[in-house]
Amino acid sequence: MAKIDNFIFGCVTINGKDYRDDVCINAEGVVFKRRSELSPSRHVISKKEVMACLGPLTDTIILGTGKIGGHVDVDANLERMCKERNIQLKIADTKRAVKLYNDFANNKGMRTLAILHITC
Repeated sequence: MAKIDNFIFGCVTINGKDYRDDVCINAEGVVFKRRSELSPSRHVISKKEVMACLGPLTDTIILGTGKIGGHVDVDANLERMCKERNIQLKIADTKRAVKLYNDFANNKGMRTLAILHITC
C-alpha cells in the first residue's frame, strides 16, 4: 500500500518519492500522474476521470481539492455513482485528504482511491 509521507504546496511525497504533478493512487497502491485530460480542466474532477482509475474492489474515494481547498469542483454525477456502488466519497482540502488517505488505506485496510490536486 502507498503511504503519503508529506504534502506541501506543489509537492507530495509518497513512499519516499516526490511528485510535482497532481497524482492518483489507485486501490492497489500504484501512484501515477492524475488523468486530468479526462476532465474539463485541472480544476474539475469528473466521473470519467475517476472511472479511468477506479478498480473493481475500491470501497473509498478520497479527493484532495487543493492546499486551500475548494479550488477543484467535483462532478455531481460522481456523487451519485458512489452512492449507487456503495463507495464512500470523501472530499477535502489536500492536506486533510492526505490524512484521510493514510488513515483509510493504511490503518483501516480499506481499498482506497485518491486523486490529489497539489496546488491552489
